[in-house]
Order: sequence, then structure tokens, then C-alpha cells
Amino acid sequence: MPKGGSGVSKATVVRTLQALEKHNIVKRKTGVVMLNPNVIFKGGYGKRMNVLMRYHSLFSEESTDRTEIEMTLMSESSQS
Repeated sequence: MPKGGSGVSKATVVRTLQALEKHNIVKRKTGVVMLNPNVIFKGGYGKRMNVLMRYHSLFSEESTDRTEIEMTLMSESSQS
């Protein structure tokens, strides 16, 4: 095992992410993996709906890349 390695093969990680994505637990796009807020979210109804709408809009746009997603997430966290 390489120094600092986790002991988990890349194939295991890929299979795990594929399974999580198949069951709509995570979404992946251009190096970004995001947990579905429907799976885990702490907060009131209004905040939850806001997060869900933003989550779905991030992945519905064809042109969204990793930088755009990171910028959106940073601007949202600074508003909280």
C-alpha cells in the first residue's frame, strides 16, 4: 500500500459511487460529488426546499462545470 493510501482500490471507489448514484444518493459532475439533500438534511421545511431546488438546478444545466458548482456553493455558504 502506498504511503498515505487508504487501502481501498480505485475500482472499489468507482463501484461504490456508481451504486450510490444509481440509487440517487449522490450526483457526480466533472469531479464534484454531492450528497442528495433528500438523504440527509437538518433544518426547517423552507431551508430544505431551498437546498433541494439549488441542488437540482446545479445538475440540470448542461453547461455547469466544476468551477461554476464551487462558486455557487461558496456564495450560498456565505449567505447562510
